[in-house]
Amino acid sequence: MEKFTASVIRGKGRGKKTVGFPTFNLIVPEKLVMKEGVYACLVWIDGKEYRGAMHYGPTPTFDEQEKVLEIFVLNFEDGGQSIAELKFEVGPYLRPVATFLTPEALRHQIALDVQRVRKTKLLIS
Repeated sequence: MEKFTASVIRGKGRGKKTVGFPTFNLIVPEKLVMKEGVYACLVWIDGKEYRGAMHYGPTPTFDEQEKVLEIFVLNFEDGGQSIAELKFEVGPYLRPVATFLTPEALRHQIALDVQRVRKTKLLIS
């Protein structure tokens, strides 16, 4: 798999405030070509490796069709530090983009996605 570096941008804050899974919102790298959906991934922050759950595509639960790239990093506590770039490697595809009736239903699905990420074998290239 190929490693990508992407600039972190300000999101709408829904991951942390509404859904309970804070994400890094990223500018989509030009070389990143993939189908919309949720993926397991590896993320490197300050030289440390983490697992992540990555979403690429629209956010239909919030009635938005613009494609976004966001990653929830497992076991990462921000501690108030500012991160300008994120290095990541896309792993296995987990599921397609879906519309949920409530933020709570989305939260439940993300919790299931995170469980799958924890169990997924991720190989470093």
